[in-house]
Amino acid sequence: MNPRELKGLQVDRLKVIAVHSRRGHHRYWLCVCACGRRLSVRQDHLTGRRVKSCGCWRQETRTTCGGLARTPEHKAWWAMIDRCTNRMHPQFKDYGGRGIAVCERWRGPNGCQNFVADMGLRPTAEHTLDREDNNKGYDAANCRWVPMLVQQNNKRSNNVIEWNGEKLTESQWCRRQGLPIRMIGRRLRAGWPLDIAMTRSPSRRSWLRDARVET
Repeated sequence: MNPRELKGLQVDRLKVIAVHSRRGHHRYWLCVCACGRRLSVRQDHLTGRRVKSCGCWRQETRTTCGGLARTPEHKAWWAMIDRCTNRMHPQFKDYGGRGIAVCERWRGPNGCQNFVADMGLRPTAEHTLDREDNNKGYDAANCRWVPMLVQQNNKRSNNVIEWNGEKLTESQWCRRQGLPIRMIGRRLRAGWPLDIAMTRSPSRRSWLRDARVET
């Protein structure tokens, strides 16, 4: 990254203000933390996200998780906060970048404890945190623990198809109709009429081709 691009950059809780000093081969930047404290951080530690705050975030999560640190619930809570607030997160554009936010009750010093109090413990290892409405943020009214398959069917990127008065995702229709995953979508993109795309049994050649794709 060009050093000039660092000024004004937000890295987790740190905002880069200006070049602070140079020591040996390393450039240091003056940063201000979300808590208000200023500190000097080495450039490669910023770009590599090795330093994310002045230390206040670690202290908060360590002292206020009520024994939940490193549990599945704490990891789900932390991942939720991270993708909604950290501009460096690879999924930020799909969450914080499009206005998805975490409710005030689930943020701050007692956020993790409040999250678990509202959501309860994760039912099984197969469950994951999901939002019923993907255009709304994270709060108790919009969140739930669901099996991974349910969450996958709830993704914004899913292709929802309405047929015979019922709406299901493409993968759900394929399972319902006994067709290889993604076959219905390929048929529709190729111009097949919906009724035929939903009901025609695949040829042996297409079965083999789709089996190779799915493995």
